[in-house]
Amino acid sequence: MIPLNDTAIEVLDRLGTEGKFDSLFINLQTKEPLTAVNKVWGASAGEGWTA
Repeated sequence: MIPLNDTAIEVLDRLGTEGKFDSLFINLQTKEPLTAVNKVWGASAGEGWTA
């Protein structure tokens, strides 16, 4: 078990995957788990997002 602060829990709650999928981070189009999250973050960084 990994302890999480309130902010981390809030972010995970926003995902909307709890109880619907076996994984937290999924591809909403394929319904498959994400296997390379770093690629998504890298693409998002190009759009001005921060991780």
